[in-house]
Amino acid sequence: GMFAQARHAAARQRAQRILRREHTNLLNVLEAMEDGVAVVSDHLDVQYVNPALVKDFGPYEGRKCYEYFHGHQAPCSWCMMDDVIAGRTVHTEWCYPRNEKTYDLIDTRVGNPDGSVSKLKMFRDITVRVEAEDALRQSEQRFHDLFERAADSMFLHDESGRIVEVNQTACDSLGYRREEFRVLPLADIHDGGVP
Repeated sequence: GMFAQARHAAARQRAQRILRREHTNLLNVLEAMEDGVAVVSDHLDVQYVNPALVKDFGPYEGRKCYEYFHGHQAPCSWCMMDDVIAGRTVHTEWCYPRNEKTYDLIDTRVGNPDGSVSKLKMFRDITVRVEAEDALRQSEQRFHDLFERAADSMFLHDESGRIVEVNQTACDSLGYRREEFRVLPLADIHDGGVP
């Protein structure tokens, strides 16, 4: 009997060492990540934040997620914790007003060793991409405005010569609607009008 107990205790100690080593390995991975990672309990307590998030949001110990991430004194009206705890992964985009960074957020449910569940929250900084998309939209709008306000008739066509866009000046000077131009090849348009 004592030999079996000693063997059982040794096996349990080996299993605990393996679990501690795996826990340390996981923690090392999370700590090294450039993306932010947070774990929030089902009671909205911040349980863990990796260094990438600490750099952006500061120390987290003893804080609720609504206080830590949003500076609120009560849960956020848009909180999706119930959905996440129910097993739905939530994907959102959020701009943090204090540092003006935009994050791509993924919230998913994670089980804890004690049987409880928490929310794993991953933050990817997409500020550069969002700013580039915004700059592209503004550039496209400026081009569209210039194209529309041009005093000369202007046409955009594809590589086969099919008209894809025409400005209002062309419509007014040649007497056709945009839809009518879009079915014509550019070659059919001559100086002074459409045959």
